Amino acid sequence: MFPSLAQYAMAAILLLIPKHGPESRTLNDIKRMSGIARSMSGATNDAVDNDGIMWIGPSAQELNVLALAVTVHRESKFDKRIQYCYVRGDHGKSITLYQMMRPWALQRKEGNHWVTRFTTGELCGDVRLASGQALYLMREAQGGNPIPMRLFQQYTTGSPNKRVPRVVQRCMIWQRLAKRMGLRDMRDGKIVDISCWRRPENVIIDPNINVDLIVAHQFDLHPEYKNEFGGVSSD
Repeated sequence: MFPSLAQYAMAAILLLIPKHGPESRTLNDIKRMSGIARSMSGATNDAVDNDGIMWIGPSAQELNVLALAVTVHRESKFDKRIQYCYVRGDHGKSITLYQMMRPWALQRKEGNHWVTRFTTGELCGDVRLASGQALYLMREAQGGNPIPMRLFQQYTTGSPNKRVPRVVQRCMIWQRLAKRMGLRDMRDGKIVDISCWRRPENVIIDPNINVDLIVAHQFDLHPEYKNEFGGVSSD
């Protein structure tokens, strides 16, 4: 049975966080980290329901979740202080795990105008809401089926054409994670790797890869999360 989107998100997060060093300590906060994974998956499902998902294909949701996970990892390293906005970036303008910059973090577009829809407190207190807004800003910036590198450049620097090493590194982490998590692009009848440099045509799970085992292996390495999510086994 294919893992749930929340289990898939949690496995991706476990792959992103180093096993040793200061960042690894975030994994001790099991309830909070599990909540982040569930919020990412919930926000992605909300986006599907509202035609707000990025990319196309039967596994586009999984690719969206990976974009959220990598963004949080690079922007805030899942830091609790940043999640609740006790610490803010860009001289206090950037908020939440996604470090979205105000005023746009609080706004959505209506016609040709940006209108305030949220408060800082709402986004800082609700990871699902923040995840949904991050997805919205990504999609609004580059449309529904973006070239990944341009998407990450736009989100990080404000320009789709401003290529800086840290953005290239971010996209390459996402590309490698997508491959490791079994995602591929079906192009002209051929299964190829997801690439930062081209727009995916049809996002799928590689039929030759057992994603159940990939996810289950991560939970086996972190039994405390296996207990939290349940129903995941490599046996």
